[in-house]
Amino acid sequence: MKKIRYIDKDTNEEYTHAELNIKENECPILGIGTKNSKKFYYETAGDDILIHAPDHTECFRRITKEQYEQFKKEEMRYNRERFLGAFDIWEKAVIRGREQDDPQIMTWYQDLLDLDESAFENVPVRINYYL
Repeated sequence: MKKIRYIDKDTNEEYTHAELNIKENECPILGIGTKNSKKFYYETAGDDILIHAPDHTECFRRITKEQYEQFKKEEMRYNRERFLGAFDIWEKAVIRGREQDDPQIMTWYQDLLDLDESAFENVPVRINYYL
């Protein structure tokens, strides 16, 4: 397997996966990188980023911290839809007496509504059951 090359679309400068803080041969949609001890934010998706690049090359562009935070929130909103659907099924099961009410799940649900990243990492077992 060839290593993926990471190219800054605006400068054509090549970066390593370590500088972009990603695992080798992966390419996240959003990220925080470090080059010359300076932190920067980047995205790899977007119509203006898609270019004709050679195989095993991923392009990205730098974005501001504010853009990063906005894109991250939009990504989390999109990703939480399936968890909200599973929560609704669990909640109906509680109402019908097939599941026990659980304060931990309610706390997780509030974190999910607040777009707390920990809610995406620590999904309760009973919610996972309904995914």
